[in-house]
Amino acid sequence: VYDVENNKVLNLKKDELNFSYRHSILKEKPYILLSAKFNLEKKDKELVQNIVEKIPSEVLDLIAQNVETNVRDLVACLTKIIAYGLYETKKELS
Repeated sequence: VYDVENNKVLNLKKDELNFSYRHSILKEKPYILLSAKFNLEKKDKELVQNIVEKIPSEVLDLIAQNVETNVRDLVACLTKIIAYGLYETKKELS
């Protein structure tokens, strides 16, 4: 992140960002998110395809729009997709 007040670039870990539902340290401090690294697990291609096919087209459209406009909304959309995928996966495994 870029710390606007101190004119410094900081490398913060996920714990330091205080992520929770609709909240993070990015809302509290004058920080600008410069980049993010995601650690994803490799999953079965067919399982992932089944999950993606169930994602409503409105969500996919919103992601496509946000790629060009708003990183914060894009991250929120990706979080919803990941949560949706985990929920669907759990249902399928039950």
